[in-house]
Amino acid sequence: IKLIKGKSRKGKYFRVNELFKLAKSDVLVVVDADIAFEKNSFLENLVTSLVDDKNASMMSAGIRLIRPNEFISKLIFTSFILGDYMRLSVPGYNISANFHGAATVYKKSFIRAITIPSNLSDPHLYIYLSARKMNGFRYCHKAVVLQYPPATMSDVKQIMRRSIGKEDPKLEKIFGKEMITQAAYIPMRAKLIGVLKCFLHEPLLTPPAILMSFYLRKISLTEKIDTSPIWNINKSTKKPIVYEQ
Repeated sequence: IKLIKGKSRKGKYFRVNELFKLAKSDVLVVVDADIAFEKNSFLENLVTSLVDDKNASMMSAGIRLIRPNEFISKLIFTSFILGDYMRLSVPGYNISANFHGAATVYKKSFIRAITIPSNLSDPHLYIYLSARKMNGFRYCHKAVVLQYPPATMSDVKQIMRRSIGKEDPKLEKIFGKEMITQAAYIPMRAKLIGVLKCFLHEPLLTPPAILMSFYLRKISLTEKIDTSPIWNINKSTKKPIVYEQ
């Protein structure tokens, strides 16, 4: 085990770029610190799924949000899983929203072929688009991580201020606006299926969660984007995840 300890915070994707350059193995698994593996077989399932697919360049793990107990937190949780059901209803899962970044495995050939430009406001999307361009992005249902959703509106707004998912002129210059638009597109059929699945999962909370989603989308247009690569720590998503005995 080799510990690489940075002397200062430089942002997640500065470190991911660093790992891309240092990695020597056939595959590289990158996981966030605020997640837990749903099963002991997580790493095996994720890595073998990528290796078995000769055309795949990277594979994003599945993610399951932990349901909170407080009403407002449950409402926020439901608005998030509403989006999850929609993105997972897209045929082939090949959209940028399915690269959530919490746990991902990459092939060496892919990370050797790309270098994340340091001047991007959305380096996360750069990775996805690089894989999409070669039809190499995959999503894995067999390997799932657990994560807490934000529990307060202030934490939700903090996440919305991040540059991830926002327009980036430099990315448009590299990949073209059409490709970026297609990468984010969720067909109406997938949206309707997502709403139906959310109703079945959370029948009472889905209607207000839909209204909350519209509200969040509206205020996202007025929130000032924080283009700093160093994100403010979102405290409600960083609680320890305790495994059931």
